[in-house]
Amino acid sequence: MQELQKTNQQQTADVERQLTVLKNQQDRLLNMRLNDEIDETRFAAKNTELRDKIVLLADQRSTSGGNAADAGQNAIEAFELSQTLKDKWLISDYRKKRQLLETVCLNFTLDGATLVPTMRKPFNVLAEGLSVPLLRGDRI
Repeated sequence: MQELQKTNQQQTADVERQLTVLKNQQDRLLNMRLNDEIDETRFAAKNTELRDKIVLLADQRSTSGGNAADAGQNAIEAFELSQTLKDKWLISDYRKKRQLLETVCLNFTLDGATLVPTMRKPFNVLAEGLSVPLLRGDRI
């Protein structure tokens, strides 16, 4: 059992290292685009490739070796973040705001002139609000 836990921890650490490398590459790519070192088409293609790899690794991280305690801790952290997100957003610098957006949002699309976010789970449920009424309807 301990050997399995150790293997899972090593795999998780490896995935975390890979995620860090990919996110750093994504930051460098954005800086290259902002400095006009690469054109928009190459930027879009490479950024999509990096984003897809990050999503795959994040999914792998969430499914590999996750036990009930980790899932419970993740749920608590997600709930706490959802409760303090507005305050954190208001006091954060650009880099922290970007990190918050990457945590909460999976993707963004343009609908005309409107930027529409696709929320990550469990934030999608929190953004949609309650699906059941607060009152039963039979109270007077």
